[in-house]
Order: sequence, then C-alpha cells, then structure tokens
Amino acid sequence: KWILAWIGLSHIHSKLQNFKMVLKMKIKMVLAFFAAITIVTMVCNNIYSEDANPDIISKMLKSFYVDYISECAIMPPNSEKIDSLKRKFCTKKLLDELNTEEFDYDPFLKAQDCKKEWVQSITIEHKEDNHFQASYFDVYNNSNTRILLTILKEEGTYKIDSIY
Repeated sequence: KWILAWIGLSHIHSKLQNFKMVLKMKIKMVLAFFAAITIVTMVCNNIYSEDANPDIISKMLKSFYVDYISECAIMPPNSEKIDSLKRKFCTKKLLDELNTEEFDYDPFLKAQDCKKEWVQSITIEHKEDNHFQASYFDVYNNSNTRILLTILKEEGTYKIDSIY
C-alpha cells in the first residue's frame, strides 16, 4: 500500500479493494443460487419424503418382481405386458436410460434368462433412505442374485429410479 502511494498509484489500491469486495459478493450470490436450485429440485422431486413407508415400498417392489418374472418366464414373453409393467413401476428417467443402452441381460434380473421358480424366493430388503435390495434364489446356478434399487416418488407414486 505505501509503495503504491510512494509511486503515486494509491488509487489502484482502493480499486483493488472494491474489486475484491464485488468478487466475493458475486461468488456468494452464485453459491446461494446453486444452493436454492438444489433445494427446489429435491423438494419438487420429493426424493424420499419423511412419510415414506419402507413396508409399502417393499410391497410395491415385491408386486413388480412377481409380475415381472411371471411375464418374462412365459415363452414367448409378452413384450407389451412387460413394457406396461416397466411404465407402471419405473420413473421416466430410468425408462429413458434403459431405452438408450443395449444390454445382453435383463437389468431388472441381472440375468439373460428368466425362470418362474424365482418368484417363490423373491425378497425385498430396505437398505437405507431410498435404497432397496431385491433378491431371488436361482436354483440352476445355486446362487442368490441381488439387485440394488433406488426409489423415487414421481407423480405421487413411488417408482424404481435406478438399478445397480
């Protein structure tokens, strides 16, 4: 500061101070904007509300998997009924993702084939928050298959939003 005054440029110091203050204010405004957008998005999507009942969601998932496996096990599978189940139980986002990717297996089952015997062993487990696990026992491979699911409330109904 004293060097700037000595060479006659003390006005630069005050301009730099003003610039720093304006920059800090703009950064705070941008951060506040993104925080507000995040909160609004979460509220609008109602990702997992406090009134969410894991038992109700588990029953919904069990219903989906019983119907889905039952339809997939019929030869030849009725693709219209299977697509209807997906539309009923999955978010638009998930359906769009599934339609843009190519799979050599069924992502809902983590398998290439489907056996009606799986229906008897379907279990749904609430993991935490909006995460659930569906599993079934594959008698042919003598193993348990686990599918991790994320649930989201869309248009007032809980739906599958992602599959892991």
